[in-house]
Order: sequence, then structure tokens, then C-alpha cells
Amino acid sequence: MAESQEATFRVKSSDLNEFCLACFLKIGLSDEHARILSDTLIQANLRGVDSHGITRLPGYFERAQRGLIEYRNKINIESKNLCISTIDAENNFGQLVAYYGMNEAIMKANQKETGVGFVGISHTNHIGMAAYYAMMATKQNMIGFAMSNTPSTVAPWGGSEPMLGTNPIAIAIPAGKEYPIVLDMATSIVARGKIRLALDNGQEIPLGWALDEEGNPTIDPEKAIKGALLPFGGPKGYAISLIIHILSAVLSNSAREMDVKSMYDFSGKSEVGNFLGAIRISSFISQDLFDHEIDEMIRRIKNSKRAKDVNRIYLPGEIEFEVQKEREKNGIPISSGIYRTLKTLADQLQIPISF
Repeated sequence: MAESQEATFRVKSSDLNEFCLACFLKIGLSDEHARILSDTLIQANLRGVDSHGITRLPGYFERAQRGLIEYRNKINIESKNLCISTIDAENNFGQLVAYYGMNEAIMKANQKETGVGFVGISHTNHIGMAAYYAMMATKQNMIGFAMSNTPSTVAPWGGSEPMLGTNPIAIAIPAGKEYPIVLDMATSIVARGKIRLALDNGQEIPLGWALDEEGNPTIDPEKAIKGALLPFGGPKGYAISLIIHILSAVLSNSAREMDVKSMYDFSGKSEVGNFLGAIRISSFISQDLFDHEIDEMIRRIKNSKRAKDVNRIYLPGEIEFEVQKEREKNGIPISSGIYRTLKTLADQLQIPISF
């Protein structure tokens, strides 16, 4: 597969947001739900996580049009006790349910008697950028985490058959004057969305990301999607992926690992599971002391001795915060390939596209 260099241009985040809103409103979502969904996508693009941004719109809408996302369902939260709630998403948009689920976890953690909140979500859909929900907690002086199981696309360590998902995990920790520390990672070497983005843009993928259907390493994203991704860190990534699946799907009584469907598999419902949590820092330590200690730790790490040819040491999430500042100023880069898919969607929905 020859590598293709797609032309790109910049679009204001507000213009992209307006387009997303128009799309969601067109199919009948409430204004509140349309704004939540649009924000999750635009924030992904702003942070440079383009694989989970507006490139996903056509896939979401096709699932909705086929009745595979039931977005008119009410989101019902069942409180189990002071610390735990569950949500049967009933196949609603994953982002919506995760948004309300994290708000529930934060509310639970904010109670004087608790300090922690956990929410298990079953029968849901793709939630987009996991960091979005974890970062909701940092705005309330809490540590937040979000994890999800995903369709089986990753081979276990030593195998070549996809048995586990990319199973992302995000943990966000607030700081004082420094950026929050935000871990957001798939347990595969790379998120599957990046392979699909490479396919959409006509690009090759690095060797070592994936195997083809015969178990051979491949640089062709189309063969990679039909084959299997590899776990990061060998047996360590495989083990972490397995644990995330148990917390996200087994604990919430959602689908088994082989029964979860990709958003591009239109043969049935996705049946994804999520596990969300929030920890109120002041339940353990004073907020001021915590902020001071995190700031000092960040500065010690950043000022520590660097390896040869390394100009700067970054903390998790720092690059994304700086990308966001740059994109808020200069716009979000959109490839001509992504533009064509959005234009096709706009024509289908009979709405204008102004960029």
C-alpha cells in the first residue's frame, strides 16, 4: 500500500462544533444531548486525539440510522448504595451515558460520608476519548478514572487471534498551578482508531502495530483491521487489558469479550461496558497540600537530568494540553479525506457545511 499525503486545512473549533450540533439536532437529539456529544468529539480533536473526534461522526450516524444506537432512550441511573451506581445504557450513545455516569460518580464522591464514587455501565456504545470523563473529575478537585472494554481486536501475548479489546484506561489527577496529569491510553500498542484514521487518509502504519489475518506483521491498515493489534509492553499490556475487561464488562454484566461489536460492525448492538470512578482528594489530604505536592513533583521530574538528545521531559497529558492551546488559536487540522466523508454526511442529512 503506497503512502498518500492528504492535503489538510484548518477549521475553527467553533465551526466544527456548530456542524456537529446541526448533525445531532437533525436526527432528533435534544439540545442538551447534542451539545454533550458535540463537545466530546471537538475536545478530542482539540487535544490531538483525532482518531476519536469528528472522524467518528459518519459511523455514529450510520449506527443510529440502522437502529443500532437507540438515542431516544432515557438514561436511568440506579443507585446501589452511598458509593456505587449502575446504568443500563439500553444501547444509547456511549458518550452521553458516560457523561452522566461520571457526574454520578462525582456526586457520590462529594458526599461527606463517602469520598469515592463508582459507576458501572452496561449495554452501551463507543465512548470516544476516555480522558474526557476522567478530566471531568479534576474540575471538582477529584481524581477521575474511566475505562472501557472494546471489540476483540488484540491478540493475547503469544497469540495471533484477536481475543481482547484495545480496552482504554484514563486517569486524571489535578494539580495546582501546573497542568493536570492525564493518562489516556489503549492497552494495545496503538488505539484501533489510529489505524482506521490511517486507512481513511491513505497512509501506512508503523511495523509492529498489528498482524494480518495470517499472523504476520503488516504496515497495511486494511490488513491490520482484518487481523489483530498487538498489546503494548507484551505480557504487561495483555494483563492490564484483561483486568480492564473484567472491571468494565464482567462487573457490569455486559457482553463477553468476543461478543462486543465494533461501531463499524452493523450486524448487531455494540454491548460495551464501562467502569468510572471519582476520588475526592480532601477525604485523604488537604487540597492545598495535595496541589503543592503534585506541582513540586511535576517540576522535579521536568527539571531532572535528561537523556542524550532529549530537549524536554513531559508529564502524561502535557503534550495534549499544549496541542489544545495551539489548536484553539489556529484551528483543528482536517484532511481532505475526512472532509469528503463529512461532506457526504452533510448531504445525507441535508445540512450546510461551512468550512
